[in-house]
Amino acid sequence: MFTANATSEMPLLIFTLLVPLALCAIGVQALAQSTAADEDALKKTDSQMVVPIIVLAIGLIASFFHLSSLGHVFGMVDGLGRSPLTNEIAVAGVAIVAAAAYWIFAMAKHPAAAQRKIWGIVVIALGVLTAIMVGVAYMIPTVPTWNGPWGICLELGIGLAGGASLASAVLASGKIDARKLSIVAIVGAALAIIAVIGLFAAAGAAVPSSGMMIDMDGAAGFVGGAIVLIAAGAVLQFMGARKGSSGMLWAGFVCVLIGLCLARMVFYGSYSNVGLTM
Repeated sequence: MFTANATSEMPLLIFTLLVPLALCAIGVQALAQSTAADEDALKKTDSQMVVPIIVLAIGLIASFFHLSSLGHVFGMVDGLGRSPLTNEIAVAGVAIVAAAAYWIFAMAKHPAAAQRKIWGIVVIALGVLTAIMVGVAYMIPTVPTWNGPWGICLELGIGLAGGASLASAVLASGKIDARKLSIVAIVGAALAIIAVIGLFAAAGAAVPSSGMMIDMDGAAGFVGGAIVLIAAGAVLQFMGARKGSSGMLWAGFVCVLIGLCLARMVFYGSYSNVGLTM
């Protein structure tokens, strides 16, 4: 039951994992680049920004697989301002456009430090807001395990840990200092781990309730795997940033990404609804 729930919404899982991650990666990369002076390194890392752009595109494409029909996109506009789901999509849409615009601008003009800083602040703010809105969209009163802070906490962890990890690995191609980003990755990793533990505890507390229907058999493996991989990835990021090791930074990102994917599966697997018992 748990595994079936955990894997039942793969398009949504991919969207809610990759879009906040990629948006935050682009934002923090722009901020890190604003402190670098080596023009060759800046041009190289501008071209390497295509990596988070591809990650962003994959997340966006996954959302259309969930909608099944492009016509549903236009129907969702009716709920703007009233529906948390519509608000989430609207904010994500603005953020995606801003991130893509910055990438095009960076590739065409290789902007000055002040311009990179402004773009970075805008994109990272929109990335964080997207993460929050994704979490809010899942706060459904009839799903008590989701109707709490853990969804928002996890999405913020995904954006910060995943985004900083990816940006650090990309910046390594130009040997741009990413040590500050490793701190961001650690903060994000801590948020994601706290969220996974909170979800597991909330689901466990829901099981004895006569009004809840949930099966968490097999969840412990997902929870343990998420915690270990996220923590290991954060450590690799910290060490890789200080040693300037591109290999360690990419290894750290891979660990963090898989760990965050497992964490998101814990979220979907902890689905429970208020229902009648026999």
